[in-house]
Amino acid sequence: MRDYTYNASLKGSTVATINELTAEDIDRYLKTGTTDEKYTDLLLNFLLINDNYELQRCDIFVPYEDHITYLLSTDDETIGESLNKTASYYGEEKKFYLSGWNDFSKNKKR
Repeated sequence: MRDYTYNASLKGSTVATINELTAEDIDRYLKTGTTDEKYTDLLLNFLLINDNYELQRCDIFVPYEDHITYLLSTDDETIGESLNKTASYYGEEKKFYLSGWNDFSKNKKR
């Protein structure tokens, strides 16, 4: 199951890259709380991943020191429903999520 989830995660990263999701896009979505065509396209692509891998849901979120803030979720009933919602960390996920975010941030600065 772990390999299967990992492969789905890699596919999601590829989709975000192909859709050219940038740090500026993420900042704009979180600051304004509004969606656009690019956001909708990204969500539709994640819905395809969700269906193809038979996952319960796919999320994009930004990790902070004490919580995560959602960008989107395939569990949304309306587009943008999860945008700016927050959640607490569980167990070891904080270390894992912050490490991934730091890698993303470093690659975007190049």
